[in-house]
Amino acid sequence: PDKNGNMIFHKDYTLDDLKPQENGTIIAVKEHTPDFLQYLESVRLMPGAVVKLLKVYEYDNSLLIENDGVELHVSDKVSQKILIQKEK
Repeated sequence: PDKNGNMIFHKDYTLDDLKPQENGTIIAVKEHTPDFLQYLESVRLMPGAVVKLLKVYEYDNSLLIENDGVELHVSDKVSQKILIQKEK
């Protein structure tokens, strides 16, 4: 809520909603299995991380993203489970 107690609603976007060269901040994930969370931690895709979409591979809709200066290939399956807030 804001300082007046009003709720601020935002549209949920997933990582695969970004367009090339757009940035987003990870705010949550849709899956909470230990394997998925351990994977995200190992590639540093945790809430608060700011990512930039570099490229979408048309063949399988996988993504090339940049996170903290490191390029990372992310599958379509994973990108659909990461909720982001688009940067303005």
